[in-house]
Amino acid sequence: YIYSMKKYPTRQLIFIAYWVAVSVLIWSADESEMPLLEKFLHSACFLFGSLLITLPFSETLFKNTLSNRKTRPFIFKFISMTICLVFVYSAINELFYFLEVKVVVDSTVFVDDKKNFWTEFLERFPVVIFINLILFGLLLYYEYSQLRKAHLESQLQVLHSQINPHFMFNVLNYIHILMQKDTELASELLLKYSETLRYQLYSGKKAHVKLEQEIQYLKNFIDVEKFRWQDKLDVECTW
Repeated sequence: YIYSMKKYPTRQLIFIAYWVAVSVLIWSADESEMPLLEKFLHSACFLFGSLLITLPFSETLFKNTLSNRKTRPFIFKFISMTICLVFVYSAINELFYFLEVKVVVDSTVFVDDKKNFWTEFLERFPVVIFINLILFGLLLYYEYSQLRKAHLESQLQVLHSQINPHFMFNVLNYIHILMQKDTELASELLLKYSETLRYQLYSGKKAHVKLEQEIQYLKNFIDVEKFRWQDKLDVECTW
């Protein structure tokens, strides 16, 4: 199934809502004595950096995963995105460390608990993977629900293409009227129409159909129309 470009805004809203929620959780869980303004700036940088990295991935991450079951591109993009996020988070902490060293802001955990860049990178990597797994669990459910919806809609369109609703309602209405006058004739017409409907629903959607079946379908269709129009319809057939 081809995923419509119109669905991308919904997916991006999921990304934005998720990272806002994560930023709020990190804010509430932070017990350091960081000044309020600096804490706000740090959370804002975290949110902006997360969106800056993940939103470009949002449009292509599941592009072929569910429809073609190609998992390798998804794994590659997932790991690449995780590495980019960890680099961004480490860079944000380095920025705040620099600001504290230059006394632009008060000295806090960025100076007191300063670690090597690669040490921080390795410590954050598992945490970021866990956060991303939760996000993509939500996205996977969303993508699956969209594909299921598209599948049901396509099935309905197939049924619509196989059956002419106008013709069907006219026949059923005529059978209803005929049952009040001639039940035997109504029964015969109903059998003819049921054969026509059976062909449309089952045989008609196959790639190949026997010529005999196709001819029988046409004969049933003509017979149904003859029943409906009677002497008003003159049909000559050569088979």
